[in-house]
Amino acid sequence: MMNKTLLNAFIAIALLLPVNMQAYFVETSNEAESNTPEQDENFLVTLGQTTKELFSFLTEDLSVTEEEQSVTPAVADAAENDTPEEINNETKEEPKDIKVLLEEWQQTLPVYEEDTNQTQFIQTIAPAAVLISDYYDIYPSVMIAQAALESSWGQSDLAQSYNNLMGTKGTWNGESVTVRTREDVDGSSVYIDAGFSVYDSWAASLHRYGHLMKNGLEWDNDFYHGTWRENTESYQDATAWLQGRYATDSAIATKLNQTIQSFQLDQYDAVEGLDKSLDELLAEMTVEMNEENI
Repeated sequence: MMNKTLLNAFIAIALLLPVNMQAYFVETSNEAESNTPEQDENFLVTLGQTTKELFSFLTEDLSVTEEEQSVTPAVADAAENDTPEEINNETKEEPKDIKVLLEEWQQTLPVYEEDTNQTQFIQTIAPAAVLISDYYDIYPSVMIAQAALESSWGQSDLAQSYNNLMGTKGTWNGESVTVRTREDVDGSSVYIDAGFSVYDSWAASLHRYGHLMKNGLEWDNDFYHGTWRENTESYQDATAWLQGRYATDSAIATKLNQTIQSFQLDQYDAVEGLDKSLDELLAEMTVEMNEENI
């Protein structure tokens, strides 16, 4: 009968083989327990050959592994010496400077072929109008059109001397200026002296308008909620809501719609803003706007 030690050795060696061969050799070892001396001798020969083949198989496997490892020692050494910061820098892009990001974004905005005072004005304030409108969930087309009408396309005294594009009244940061203005009272035009806000830039004037549309008046926070995109189906709904609320002009909605249509301002309503701090973007944009000569 076969020695138990040899049988156990045989099984141990068999377990190093692929799974589909293990069953065969384990089964053979079980049968070997009842072998005759001659069968035992044959079994030992088989065990020797199997051991030799297994040793050759494992040696060949190891040599392949060593060969594969020897191909890229420099890469491995470099990886071991890399710091976490260096590894992160290789996999992540450097964040773009806000000025560069803003310039790239502005290049995606609509451009007019005609070079007129009106188109120059639109293209000057459009970037700020889009970003502010996106932040406050209102229509940039309406903001641009209202700025054009209120400021006579940026040429009014309020716009040129006090950066007030939107005709907003009251004080801003403690500053205001008294200006004679025309108002529509019961269908008649009258001139009155009124206090208007003073801003340090056109962008600040647009920002105040956006804040006003979103947050309303002190006594009614929802006073302009009919201009919000979530509450409207188109810019026409927003201009209709402004009628009799923002301006005394009884035809303001019609004038706004005509301005939007004439200059295709609704194309700005489809432009997405930037996922960055609005204050930072406007601070950078203010420099550009102040350099424009309109």
